[in-house]
Amino acid sequence: MIKKSMIIAALFCCLTSFAQTSKIAEKRPNNTERKFRSEVVENDITKARRDLKNDRLIFMYEHTLTYCLDHSFNTTKEGTFVLNAGEDAMSLRNSSVMLSPYLRVADYQESLRILIAEVIQNQFRLISVDPYANSYKDGAGISPNHSDETDRTFASKVYERKWELDNLCYPIHLAYSYWKNTRDTSVFASKAWPEAVETLLETLKTQQRKRDVGDYYFLRKTTDANQTKTFAGFGEPVYPIGLVASSFRPTGDATVLQFNIPANFFAAQTLAEAAEILTFVDPEKDKRLASECAKLSEEIFKALKKYAVVKHPKAGKIYAYEIDGFGNALMLDDASSVVSLLSLPYFNPAFLSDGVYKNTRKFIFSKYNPYFVESKAGDGLISPSLGLDQVSVLSVIMRAYTSSDDKEILSCLRTLTELDEGNGYMHRSYSVDKAKTARRSNSDFENALFAELITKLLNEGKAQVLNKVRTR
Repeated sequence: MIKKSMIIAALFCCLTSFAQTSKIAEKRPNNTERKFRSEVVENDITKARRDLKNDRLIFMYEHTLTYCLDHSFNTTKEGTFVLNAGEDAMSLRNSSVMLSPYLRVADYQESLRILIAEVIQNQFRLISVDPYANSYKDGAGISPNHSDETDRTFASKVYERKWELDNLCYPIHLAYSYWKNTRDTSVFASKAWPEAVETLLETLKTQQRKRDVGDYYFLRKTTDANQTKTFAGFGEPVYPIGLVASSFRPTGDATVLQFNIPANFFAAQTLAEAAEILTFVDPEKDKRLASECAKLSEEIFKALKKYAVVKHPKAGKIYAYEIDGFGNALMLDDASSVVSLLSLPYFNPAFLSDGVYKNTRKFIFSKYNPYFVESKAGDGLISPSLGLDQVSVLSVIMRAYTSSDDKEILSCLRTLTELDEGNGYMHRSYSVDKAKTARRSNSDFENALFAELITKLLNEGKAQVLNKVRTR
């Protein structure tokens, strides 16, 4: 017979649990202050509350999943922007990543689908404004980067003009993912779409540097060598081998050797995706463009196959992080951005069975990778953009995302959930010395990818792994 005291105790536990989880929304803006509300996303959160047992993990999942919707949208006469945290500007890369968690449900809510489509169309327009820019202003005003020495023709629209290969490719990849999830081709109906593809092709061919270095240069008055370029802004010389030179890494730091391998893999895949879209949407009208995209994609893939694999004295055959075409290679991985060697399977799962990738992954988390550190708060990767004493949160997220080992995933999740300081959002980095303060306690990029990781694990039936996470 069940005692009355046992029933009361059980009810008290249930009410306590409900009270804890009901507090989750209190850290978010009020309903009237949120930029956009999505019922399908809120339903996902409700479902997660049923599947997950850790209140802190639920709290973090809700806040990271809704961060972009709650805070980041701004519509002007120029178009719809997804703003970088703390800036009146939109990065093509960041905005694409921030929208990625919503693509899988966009077809279930018309207003959400339209919102994403408006951002994509604005991205297409901005590509044609200045393909070398990495972020664009959402209105008038002077950019804090106005003193950079580079072509200032479009200064009224450009926030920062760092040439980052992956940044230019991201809108095409976002549009492809949007199309695959919704089957909506309306985003390709305006002239902005073919113009964006033409601009992409022209820019990538120029930066293959087969004839000359091109017109793009970048100099900044700074004490940080990672924020400017050598050789009058054109960067270190490269030998033309079919790859595309990038002045800056996906992390925003200057490349050392300008053929960044992860960015070139991403570019080759993006071009193939553009060719597929063009062939499907209007095969006769876009036949030439589709053919050019497919041809350039194949050229880059062939060059990667021939030149990107190097032999490390301890790790064996691995993918280099950067090369210059002269035979020099940089063997490391900077995973403080999603386009990295570690994250290759994030864009193409076929890498999971690639022997060279497997070797590269082992190398990345070994003492032979100069960017790998063992930390009291959890092992990870450092980056020039963060400093020697800061571990990239994104490297931990992507380690879990690209892993099939439940123990490794659980270890990463423990590290990530321990980073919460009560606001539910992700850090940009955490200190090697756990006692020190982490940097940027609300990072939009990491918010989106953490939410995407949790969603992936739930959809793969790994709630049991998530529920093994124990936090203070």
